[in-house]
Amino acid sequence: MTISYHRECKDCAKKRTAAWVKNNPEKRKEYIKRDNAKENSKLRRKKKNTEYLNDGTFKKWQMNNKDKLTSYRLKRQQHKTHTITNEEWKVCKEFFNNKCAYCGLHIDNHFNRYGGELKWSDFHKEHVDHNGSNGIENCVPSCKMCNSNKWTYKLEEWYNDGNEIYDKSRQDKIYKWLNNFNTENT
Repeated sequence: MTISYHRECKDCAKKRTAAWVKNNPEKRKEYIKRDNAKENSKLRRKKKNTEYLNDGTFKKWQMNNKDKLTSYRLKRQQHKTHTITNEEWKVCKEFFNNKCAYCGLHIDNHFNRYGGELKWSDFHKEHVDHNGSNGIENCVPSCKMCNSNKWTYKLEEWYNDGNEIYDKSRQDKIYKWLNNFNTENT
């Protein structure tokens, strides 16, 4: 560890700063303006977005740009549409012992809050490679929490020993599942 010392005392530093402020009023105003802009930009954006949503402008834009909204929605859903049959999904869940491939939560304990109450729900069909296939060869069962946390990260980036839910045996099982399809097709 390096310890560094200031070349001047606190009083001298204050005097030097006061002299700089006095001799550079325009730069000082610029710095203050920049700092205030940084601090307030988030608040201004939030206020502007709230006004935009509440004054009807956004609703009008939506009504006038249905084609754009449709293309945005389709692009977002492109990697969410699965080409997995019910039988394939059943086999996939059985391979992982009806548990989340990442954290090991059993499907019987997978509840989500809908309309204020807890309801059982099936696992998500998680794309291991976000830009990969929509088929079973790129899919593992995932609880809602793991699906949300993984987001668009690559498997190696997200599921490693730095992740609190990481388990080497589950990781091996995920790779075994994925490699079964890669070796069959080669």
